[in-house]
Amino acid sequence: MDVISITERYISEIQKYITAHLHIPGNEFEGDYFQAGYMVLELNSETPIQSLQDTYQKALAMAKKSRQTNYNQMVHEISEIIRTENISLLSQPIINVEDQTISAMEVLTRGPTNSPYEHPLHLFSMARQTNLLYPLELIVIKKALNQMGETDITFINTSPQTVAHNDFPSDMDYIFSQLSVIGSFAIST
Repeated sequence: MDVISITERYISEIQKYITAHLHIPGNEFEGDYFQAGYMVLELNSETPIQSLQDTYQKALAMAKKSRQTNYNQMVHEISEIIRTENISLLSQPIINVEDQTISAMEVLTRGPTNSPYEHPLHLFSMARQTNLLYPLELIVIKKALNQMGETDITFINTSPQTVAHNDFPSDMDYIFSQLSVIGSFAIST
């Protein structure tokens, strides 16, 4: 967070300087017309070029949307939730109405308690906006599979983007290799 604060201070000074010294003849601007975007590079050693491209895209989006502090704060907070796997899962029964028995369970996700991300709609919306939806949904899948029993039938909701992600099959293979018990499950989009 110190890096974000220092970077924002530098950007503010650069903006003031450019606004004070840049004049385009015949074109008067009202307010700020210089927007900056930045992002802390989180290098993935397996794909450093992809990490750089992703970081560039986030910085560009930040500059276009003019959400400097909020965007970086969201990226930091969602990244921390993913890094610490700070989500909790609840199970909602799916009832067979004919015989009133529980036929399966559906996984419900909650973010960190007493945080803006506790509500799932906000958590997943912010993860999508910060391009962190895929790793968040993988954690949900992993935790759900770890919690289910051998005879449980569990439904896990994910986005179509997660299921279509290039790494999804290999990531699921890795998650399965870490499980000691596997029941029946379905991933729905």
